[in-house]
Amino acid sequence: MTAAKATYRKLSDTMAKYHIRSIYLLIILYVIVVGIMKPSFLQLDNWMNLLRSVSVYGIISCGITFVMLTGRTDLSAGMMLTFLATISCYFVTPGIENQLLAIVVPILLGAVGGLVNGILVGVIRLNSFVSTLGMMSLYTGFVLLFIKQSPSLFGSQDMTVYRFLGQGSILGIPTPVIILAIVAIVSSIVLRRTVYGARIYAVGSNASAARYSGISPAAIIVSVYTVSGLLTGLGAVVMCSRILSAQPKMGSGYEFTALTAIVLGGLSIQGGKGGILGTLIGVLILGIIDNSFVILGLDSNLQYIVKGAILIIAVAVQIRSERRRGL
Repeated sequence: MTAAKATYRKLSDTMAKYHIRSIYLLIILYVIVVGIMKPSFLQLDNWMNLLRSVSVYGIISCGITFVMLTGRTDLSAGMMLTFLATISCYFVTPGIENQLLAIVVPILLGAVGGLVNGILVGVIRLNSFVSTLGMMSLYTGFVLLFIKQSPSLFGSQDMTVYRFLGQGSILGIPTPVIILAIVAIVSSIVLRRTVYGARIYAVGSNASAARYSGISPAAIIVSVYTVSGLLTGLGAVVMCSRILSAQPKMGSGYEFTALTAIVLGGLSIQGGKGGILGTLIGVLILGIIDNSFVILGLDSNLQYIVKGAILIIAVAVQIRSERRRGL
């Protein structure tokens, strides 16, 4: 028994040293099992489709990572995504067909929407949960009114440049995956290699101490929400360019998936700890679960149960770990 405990402790220490979480080992085992049951699951084409499908989640998750590192959250991202995707699709409908506006306007509106969230939370100091929940309701109303006025939002197939963003590929790699990779690399550099990134972590770790160090928590909070909104706008463009249509609830639940992925990736819900790499791993894990359910022919509704359970377990493990370290 003593030898077993020693081995377990050594394994735990090694995993902690290299930031390897037990869930990562479990998901590798899960991939192997599903691959044995359904060999098509391990085929390259399937994994390219998997990566393409999670790209929008990944882009949004990178933005929300900035927000959550400050100890705040954003529940409006899913419906903001729907609203901005609707706007994007409107500009490529037959008769309008303006690819430039379809790309630029949603990104700019996303930044403005994020700025509003930032002002509500950082300047007016409203609770981030309540304020972004209210904004989610506003975006829902905007979408329903917009769709009511234009019930048939289908993009023109002639929008080749626009379609390339969501449907194209470079050297066999889907364009959305490349966009996600660029977003992730830039975001990681900003967070880990710049003064601005250090200030985000400082505000998330201890806002009062950051203020005494000359950092303005309000300014940082406003900026991270703006970044999140901008990336949500980019995600909306990629989403609409992929399916070339707009539906009232096309982005519903995206914020939940993004939050789950971020927490699963090891980011502390209290802020000040985590990073883009962990977020991407969390996104990939949820993508693997979704894809495997389709391959195995399981009821897609079970995904919500699995994701909910994963979120609860991940948060519980994180809180227990932080308590053990006295954080």
